[in-house]
Amino acid sequence: MIQRIQTLFLLFAFIASVITFFYPLASFWTEHYNLFFYVSGIEKFHESSNYIDVNTTPLLALWGLMCIFTLVSVFLFKRRILQVRIARFAVFMDVIFMAMIFFYYIPQLEDATNSTAQYLQELGIYFPLVALLFLIIAIKFILRDERLIRSADRIR
Repeated sequence: MIQRIQTLFLLFAFIASVITFFYPLASFWTEHYNLFFYVSGIEKFHESSNYIDVNTTPLLALWGLMCIFTLVSVFLFKRRILQVRIARFAVFMDVIFMAMIFFYYIPQLEDATNSTAQYLQELGIYFPLVALLFLIIAIKFILRDERLIRSADRIR
């Protein structure tokens, strides 16, 4: 299992997905407070009278499913076709995760705070991209392994 390179890529994708939880995805700086947007919710420093209510439960649920599917695909090394399908679904969920961040949550928070998002400086925004890259590379190697095994079956 571990000796296969695609397993390592799937593990790296899982680790990158888990690390996303601990780093902020974006930050918002205003005169009255500093806001940090995490997968799990919003942290607000220097509390003021403004109340910002953003429900990040769908984002957290999607992130959790993405992590679970990535980890499950690691253990399906004997069923390569199913492993590819689950990894492709994890890629799809990762793309939806990033789209939700950039097209739903960040604009909503920018409107609520009247400031622009600072997400290029935050490490958390890069980990879903790294996970996506590792998932795509793992799928490529799984398919290469499947072709190799099928060609060996034809030779016999």
